[in-house]
Amino acid sequence: MTDGFYAIVITIGVLTINDEGIPPIPPGGTFLDILLPFIPAVINYAIAFFILVAFWIIHYRQTRSLRHVDNTYIWLHFLGLFFVALVPFTISINSGFESYPLAVSLLAANLMVIGIFGAASWAYASGNHRLIEKEVSQERIDMALRRSLVTPFICILVIIFAFAISPENANWLYILIIPLMIYLKRKSALSGA
Repeated sequence: MTDGFYAIVITIGVLTINDEGIPPIPPGGTFLDILLPFIPAVINYAIAFFILVAFWIIHYRQTRSLRHVDNTYIWLHFLGLFFVALVPFTISINSGFESYPLAVSLLAANLMVIGIFGAASWAYASGNHRLIEKEVSQERIDMALRRSLVTPFICILVIIFAFAISPENANWLYILIIPLMIYLKRKSALSGA
């Protein structure tokens, strides 16, 4: 169900790029002039797309270690999916009002909450090997939790940057997720987790 849920939300997200009422190319204008206003919406969709894919990959890797689930785990997971469903809405708000810190922060807060619920699900499932296989090492458990918290950490930076410095440029901070994930992957490989 989760796979389908993510697939639907990612697909619906592209509809936030509103192409209604594209004007004709004005005399002396270029097709590029018409495309330029769509760039912020495409960038916001790309951010959400790749972060949702990362959340799904983390979820997939974590669930491979599960031996069973219980009601608490299921509810934590579905609460996270509730916020996944809100992503197209928060992309639209971010795209339409990118000069307002609160608008930029809504997408960041939404993505942060998704990440927190993912981390909480893993922390619950892996605590005392409650729901996961006994052979999963503590190093692997800890590394998975750190990976789950990278995006929420970056989202906090986006919110602070949006209010303190520049809402129009805050979304560029999401790029920091990539080097942090690479760093954690290398650290994990060196430790054997």
